[in-house]
Amino acid sequence: SGVAAPLITQEAFARICFETLRRSAAIPTQPHVAIAACTRGCPADRLREWLFWHLAEGVRLVFLRWEGPMDDHQQAVLQGPCDRGEVALTCLRHCKQSSGFQAVMVRQMKFIQSSMEAARSRGCDFLLHLDDDELLCPYDCGDSISNVLR
Repeated sequence: SGVAAPLITQEAFARICFETLRRSAAIPTQPHVAIAACTRGCPADRLREWLFWHLAEGVRLVFLRWEGPMDDHQQAVLQGPCDRGEVALTCLRHCKQSSGFQAVMVRQMKFIQSSMEAARSRGCDFLLHLDDDELLCPYDCGDSISNVLR
């Protein structure tokens, strides 16, 4: 059918605690890495894969600005990571702001600025700005994002 099998099911993703996995794997102290992303209607399957990838690769916290409506599937994807403190969600469900390039860039810059302050206050060493269609992938498959930034 041309559709790739998901890396993780919704049920498994809702139960995983990445911080516990890091501690149980005896990963040495590494930099605390956060991501800031702004999105508008990211499909639930892609959102789950995107979050799973980055959290599994060592990202500790995702600051997510959600503009526009959110359906039940998107809410379900975010529920577990939000409950575990892995995602800090700013949800603007009734956002009808311009989607013009300049307007979007200004909103992203303001969100990133506030995310920088929040990341510092939460002990993060790095804040990366990625879009929901971008993945940060370490060159060596045995590396994690936080290890690359060490």
